[in-house]
Amino acid sequence: MDKVHRQLLRDPGIPPTEEVLKEALGPSMKAFELFLQKLQEEEIQVTWRYYEDGKSWLAKGLYVWMGPRGGHHETTLLWVSIWSGFFKATLYFPEKSRKQLISLPVVDAVKTRIQEAQKMGKLRSFPMVFEVRDPVDLEDLTTLIGFKKTLK
Repeated sequence: MDKVHRQLLRDPGIPPTEEVLKEALGPSMKAFELFLQKLQEEEIQVTWRYYEDGKSWLAKGLYVWMGPRGGHHETTLLWVSIWSGFFKATLYFPEKSRKQLISLPVVDAVKTRIQEAQKMGKLRSFPMVFEVRDPVDLEDLTTLIGFKKTLK
């Protein structure tokens, strides 16, 4: 029988330290470390917080930049949750960017997911969720993160 995947990091008293993440992710920890390195290279700040509504720890990827007149700007690029043996990275894209997303150099399966993604209720955006188990899973994800960075 297949192992049931479940979201971890549910205890507000146990923050996601490196040791906790290693235990939760197992062999996927290597992909997670590479993912964090890529985010750092893209100047994306990662902060962990326990969210009462979802009863779990989530990481928020925040991009901060200075505007042309020196103003401070920031946007949330992605959310990360930890599951048994892998992590999920979720990005939300405005509906108006769908055609541009499909034209990006990503595999056909991701293009199909972009085409078929449903908007969330009354919001004008749709989610793209990536389950990452291996460093090769990061290629298309980092392409979409780079694109989202340009959507300021």
